Amino acid sequence: MPIQATQYAQRFPLPDVIERGVNLTLEAPIYSGALLAAPSSGTCTIYDEDGATVSTGAVTVASSVATYAILGTLTSPYELAMNWRVEWSLVMPDTRTYRFSNPAALVLRRIWAVLTDTDLISGRYHDLNRYLPAGTTSWESWRVTSWEEIQRRLLKDERRPWLIMDPGAMLDVHRDLTLSLIFSAIGMTQRTSERDWTGLARDHRDAYERGWRSLSFAYDTSETRVSPERVSARPPLVLCSVGSIWRS
Repeated sequence: MPIQATQYAQRFPLPDVIERGVNLTLEAPIYSGALLAAPSSGTCTIYDEDGATVSTGAVTVASSVATYAILGTLTSPYELAMNWRVEWSLVMPDTRTYRFSNPAALVLRRIWAVLTDTDLISGRYHDLNRYLPAGTTSWESWRVTSWEEIQRRLLKDERRPWLIMDPGAMLDVHRDLTLSLIFSAIGMTQRTSERDWTGLARDHRDAYERGWRSLSFAYDTSETRVSPERVSARPPLVLCSVGSIWRS
């Protein structure tokens, strides 16, 4: 009988975003159960939209995560494109070689979140840090998780996050989604009735959805960083002649 392979999970919550002409380091966090599984060695290869190799080489393992540095000079000659691919061939702790893959985009500029812990604890939630889980000093994990969810939602609606030129437009929806996740987590761990955590989580989730319906931003349709359009986060619904619906 064949030897059963270990069940690993790759954590690639979003496509890899590669800024053209910029040095950067890609990462491949691979998990076995709840823990990171550190590869002993491996290679990473970046392919362009035609399947040609842009860069390939040995990985470096840091803090149990395989990393690969790519020079900006290697991506400078290429046209901006969506359909790039990053492939990892890693020798995992069970001594077998596994291949992991993630889509990638070559972009002009990447987008950065603007929400900070300061934004979360200002105003009515000035005492929020009292409820930080033991051993943590920041709400960063919740901010990152909600930011990933927002970017996936944008991609689903055919809005590319890296084309948004005013990320501050998403501050309110990012804050409401983060607070919803935080209050939901507190409600599951805190044995206190001083606040209705479930209700607060629901209120901020509803506020997030309302904010999303009215959300718009400057969008670099031409991918030149010149004369952006003002667009909605939710593309208009278009009816086709046979009655099906898709997002344009």
